[in-house]
Amino acid sequence: MLNTDGSFSFTEEVLAQVDAFLAEYEQVQGPLTDALERGLVVSYALGAMLCDLELVWEALCSAPIFGQQNPRALWEECVRRNADRSAERDEIAAELVRHGWVHVEAEEEETTADVGGSAPAEA
Repeated sequence: MLNTDGSFSFTEEVLAQVDAFLAEYEQVQGPLTDALERGLVVSYALGAMLCDLELVWEALCSAPIFGQQNPRALWEECVRRNADRSAERDEIAAELVRHGWVHVEAEEEETTADVGGSAPAEA
């Protein structure tokens, strides 16, 4: 979580939690049938995690210890200073593929099929 440069990231922990959720989900519900279903379940799990995090954060921010201060302001300033996170996004996209949650080949085939299928036939 904590990097040598002082930065930190919870990406690995989040991915591990989703992997654990998928394993438990498939144990109870049975195997997921295809990449789309897997992607939808992963997306829903991440959304549920985000909702939970928001609730925890809201509860923390409303704690009397902060008084009139807004503890989210520090985070918002950090987001403004680090707006371009494309490198991190690319690394996470590669992790999604590595975890088997999305398949690049299927996306490329669909894109190619859409482009090729949309051209009008010549007479």
